[in-house]
Amino acid sequence: MPTAASRLLALTLSTAGLLGSSAHAQDPFTQGQRWVQSPAPLEAWLPRDVHFAADESLVWASAAGQDARWMALDVARQESSPARFVDAQTPSAALGSRTIAAREGTALFGIVQEPASAPGLTTARVLAHSAADAARSGQLQAQWERTLPAAGTAEPRLATDAAGDLVAAAAHDLYAGTVRLELLNGATGVPRAQLDLPGLALSQLAVAEDGSLVAVAAGLDLYLLDASGQLVHHQALTAALSALDISPSGDRVALGAIGQLVILRDGPAGWVPGIVVTRPTSEVVTAVDLAADGLGTAVAWWTFTNGTLARFELRQRATVVASAEQDGGSGGLQNLPRHAVVTADGQRAAFGTWGNGLDPKSFYKSCGVSRVFVCGS
Repeated sequence: MPTAASRLLALTLSTAGLLGSSAHAQDPFTQGQRWVQSPAPLEAWLPRDVHFAADESLVWASAAGQDARWMALDVARQESSPARFVDAQTPSAALGSRTIAAREGTALFGIVQEPASAPGLTTARVLAHSAADAARSGQLQAQWERTLPAAGTAEPRLATDAAGDLVAAAAHDLYAGTVRLELLNGATGVPRAQLDLPGLALSQLAVAEDGSLVAVAAGLDLYLLDASGQLVHHQALTAALSALDISPSGDRVALGAIGQLVILRDGPAGWVPGIVVTRPTSEVVTAVDLAADGLGTAVAWWTFTNGTLARFELRQRATVVASAEQDGGSGGLQNLPRHAVVTADGQRAAFGTWGNGLDPKSFYKSCGVSRVFVCGS
């Protein structure tokens, strides 16, 4: 489980968008912004995914736009230092791409969506890189690739466990009405399991940090599978999930949707709701994170009917122990909460939003005391 400081740094990077006019080097033991990675004057890209990798020595990030790229950046880097490795070719030739990293190992994963030979279809290609091999060779080269069967035009998804031993890749086949799920060996790319799960869409995908559980939200169907691909739980959903998370040990699953947060627990009777939180149907859960202690949960709600009100909660079981709201007011900017992270002990949580144009974009909650990190204007 990453440290509290590292998880907050990851949120800071992703919320700030890796963008800024300058980079700032600071004493690593003081609070505040460490550095900023910005596009060069003639580059056009916006960051999308940010993950710690290589035992928290690297940041593995993807950026979309005209100059789309994948970047590996040193966590401890000097002001204005270039990225250690950049792959500007793979994502630039794709319709879209996402990245994920193994926090406890050196594996760096990405998935690209590319046109298929048949009209109206796309394929999803998974690539694996090794930070250790890249450091030795000086180049970021794929260690293996795996292409999923042709599917519809929806975005594919990718997830991994903390060690990078298990990689889950999924893509929705619009015409067959199924989700193709492949569980891959993180070291070789060889499939451990290949499944076609009935579903109207691919909403969410998650893997437990210990690799014991995989969760797939396929439209109005939820599937929970073990590491070998065996189905351990299936249930019909009343609404498509907008947020999904698995606890590090794989014994809890958080389901976020319109007006509802449900936390499933694995027990003698199987997977059953342990906590159910209901809110007005004008609110939707947009981000959720389960702590390793089995009690703490960070959850972000968004009032989508006005688009400007965001609510952040740190819960211990069903009880809210700290909360905050961010409102842009009438005519304010659309303020979508995108990130929620909680520390392993469940005592602190950080949240990131698009921003309302008035307040900082990140909040840090700790047992009822609010601190704010300014991560960009």
